[in-house]
Amino acid sequence: MSEPASMSRRTFLSTGATLLASVGVAAALPGAASAAPAGPAGPPSGTGTTELARYRPVNVSSTDYAPTPGAFAVDGLPQVGVRGSGWRAAAGDPQWISVDLQAPCRIEAVTLVFEATLADGPFDGNYTDTDGDEILSSVAVAYRLEVSSDGQTWRTAYETTEGKGGVQAIRLSEPATARWIRMTATKRSNSNPVGLNGFQVYGTALAARPRAEGWTDWAGGNTRPAPELKVAADGTVPLESGWSLTMDDFAGTTDGAELSTGGVDVRDWLPATVPGTVLGTLVERGHLPDPVSGFNNMRIPEALSRHAWWYRRALRLPRGLDTSAGRHVWLEFDGVNHEAAVWVNGKRVGDVKHPFARAALDITGALAGHAEHVVAVQVTPMPHPGTPGDKGADGRTFLQSAHHYLDAPTYLAVSGWDWMPAVRDRVTGIWNHVRLRSTGAAVLGDPYVKTTLPDLPGTGTAEVTIAVPGAQRGRHGHHRDRPRGVRQGQGRDHGDRTRRREHHRGVHAGALPRAAAAQPPALVAQRLRRATPLRSEAHRHRRAEGQRQPWRPVRHP
Repeated sequence: MSEPASMSRRTFLSTGATLLASVGVAAALPGAASAAPAGPAGPPSGTGTTELARYRPVNVSSTDYAPTPGAFAVDGLPQVGVRGSGWRAAAGDPQWISVDLQAPCRIEAVTLVFEATLADGPFDGNYTDTDGDEILSSVAVAYRLEVSSDGQTWRTAYETTEGKGGVQAIRLSEPATARWIRMTATKRSNSNPVGLNGFQVYGTALAARPRAEGWTDWAGGNTRPAPELKVAADGTVPLESGWSLTMDDFAGTTDGAELSTGGVDVRDWLPATVPGTVLGTLVERGHLPDPVSGFNNMRIPEALSRHAWWYRRALRLPRGLDTSAGRHVWLEFDGVNHEAAVWVNGKRVGDVKHPFARAALDITGALAGHAEHVVAVQVTPMPHPGTPGDKGADGRTFLQSAHHYLDAPTYLAVSGWDWMPAVRDRVTGIWNHVRLRSTGAAVLGDPYVKTTLPDLPGTGTAEVTIAVPGAQRGRHGHHRDRPRGVRQGQGRDHGDRTRRREHHRGVHAGALPRAAAAQPPALVAQRLRRATPLRSEAHRHRRAEGQRQPWRPVRHP
């Protein structure tokens, strides 16, 4: 059965952002299969490194109702487990997958990457309790490799009845010349359908072949220079253009300090949509189809939500941004899903710990001594993405994992629910605004006012605490009065975390007498007492009728 033709694409800028090792033993032929560690696969040792099958046309015997088309077996993400994308067949044996190499080739070796290993048992079908690491496919215990020159007549090049799954690196005993190659699975390890995350063919093409492209083919697509930054009317600098994006496996390093310095080649990264999501960028750049059109969501891999992603932006500060002595420059994020670690010019400047938290990171020290600056942001997806129940053609497609609540209940409205398909990247990315801001030495955040009645059931005394996240800096940029519990460089959390911090240092100047307001930022707690104690029946009567007595502020002892 051929893969269905691609459906039409339309611009899709910010998907979801507005919602918010194995051993094979030769049987018929004396080939050899060797085990390899789980992870990105490669060619067997001693063979050529030219990969012939990547992005080439694929035919399959069947496809499960899932985002697992045959083309994903040759899409450049061959990993064991859920971090890989791949083909999953429908139930039953035998099943096969074939690749058209599009020209006669000398085939020396094949690497098969199964999603599962023999240690993975059958899925129990309980989607409600999934975390997102469940394996829904099985190992081909018995299979054979066949080649063909015409796509009709096949000859066996390798066969085994002792497949272990995972990565199986097979070196053919004799090179085979053919245009087509097929893997036929005749026995599975359990009741799950067979699944293959990588079908890699190594050798030499004997004739010219057409260019092949896939969704992970980003080579040379990011060559435009980043636009110059400009100061907006409110004095901030929007940082929402010129970003580059790549998957963790393609970044070349996991070191944010290295990625946030000059000399990193990002020509093979993606021009990122910010604000937006990973999937939004891939759709806008034409690498993946619009998920809300037809059955296109079945052509987008779940692996998007199992990887970290890197955003990178090189910049020069605009002249209109005040960076004179005593000024501080802040990098502000209004929303990153799920978490983020941020580096500037080789220094880690802070983290964003929650997808609905805003963060303001003081990057003054990291900017010092540089004219050209680089920001690198590692975005980590939600820890419990769940496993979607793409169950059948009757439309019962959903993401119903109750474990979503371990991350945030509002994810259900943007990542999938029992009434909507899964958003494949789970809305991963810099989904809200980013900016630079210059301030003086004292910075006040959003105030939180808390009132308590300490003498209940008596109501004659009330305590009012005004907690304002704030900081005052010395001449060298050091904190004098940093909010307790907040490390330098940590993003300010304006959600529940702020509510719990009753010992922030800060001041709301308008709430204090002039002498108090002139003091350095400090926690202010005022005890307000009624001028006339409520002792008499008359007072109680007036109180019952809503007649309030005057208040006077008294400094807390």
